[in-house]
Amino acid sequence: MLADGYRDGDNSAFVTDATGRWFRTSDLGEWDGARLTVHGRADHVIITGGHNVHPAAVERALADAGVAESIVVGLPDPEWGQRLVALVPEGADALDTLRGRLALPRYALPRALARVRTLPRTEAGKIDRSAARDLAAASDLEEHA
Repeated sequence: MLADGYRDGDNSAFVTDATGRWFRTSDLGEWDGARLTVHGRADHVIITGGHNVHPAAVERALADAGVAESIVVGLPDPEWGQRLVALVPEGADALDTLRGRLALPRYALPRALARVRTLPRTEAGKIDRSAARDLAAASDLEEHA
């Protein structure tokens, strides 16, 4: 299903080509011929040490490692450009324990943890990455050695 347009008349996100009408998003994905894998939004990509890291991929890996909910954000780092910080619930395993269980390349492993009571969300219930970044920046972080 595709909407006809926006109520305010700005339909710049809609494109039409020979195959039909499409809605252009900022989502990144990969089609392998049989299955679509959504990596996350282009504007959420964190560049660390010259590598592009999709926070959603790190959040999925954390879920696979037993962390019920997490938010991964980038914080400024003088050496890496940005470092990955995972906001996790209080009571989650130690950072180095989690890093050892994540099936990710080394550059995509969180370099710090912020333990929080609840993860910041918008009124619609979506992850609030901006609030999460602010919360991580103000937190006493558990750092990777």
